[in-house]
Amino acid sequence: MNTRISSKNNTFVFIKAYKEKWQLKNAIEIINENGISKSDLSVLLKISNQKNFDKKEMISFVEYLIGTNTAIGTFTNPEIGTILIGGSLTSLFLHKIQEKPLAEMTTGPYGILRGLGAPEKNTALYLKLLNEGYFLLIARGFENEFISVENLLLKLDN
Repeated sequence: MNTRISSKNNTFVFIKAYKEKWQLKNAIEIINENGISKSDLSVLLKISNQKNFDKKEMISFVEYLIGTNTAIGTFTNPEIGTILIGGSLTSLFLHKIQEKPLAEMTTGPYGILRGLGAPEKNTALYLKLLNEGYFLLIARGFENEFISVENLLLKLDN
């Protein structure tokens, strides 16, 4: 599956699902070691599927990965369940439309990922994996920042 989503001005979005916490942790370490800012990262995870975690522990895990000053929130999507989001896209997912967070609408997460540029087929797979308990990493930045790390990130197999 193509994880690179190109857009204009040499910017792109990298989306990848990781089955295990260590894979997500390693991916973020690779990003950090290569000088890419944590401020352009977001992590989504389905709370109800995570074993041996409670909500407070999950929040601490995301803060550990992305930073304690990152925005973190939860939303309940009718098709997926309760999801924790942390990072730069938190405000987008939790943006209210008629008093309801965008991500809580039936096609909310799907529409947000499509709006970021994810192809239809990939978006459906990302949300299926999220529903199955995978961690979803979304990294946004300039293409020249990610060229050196993209292959390293793709090697962290699901």
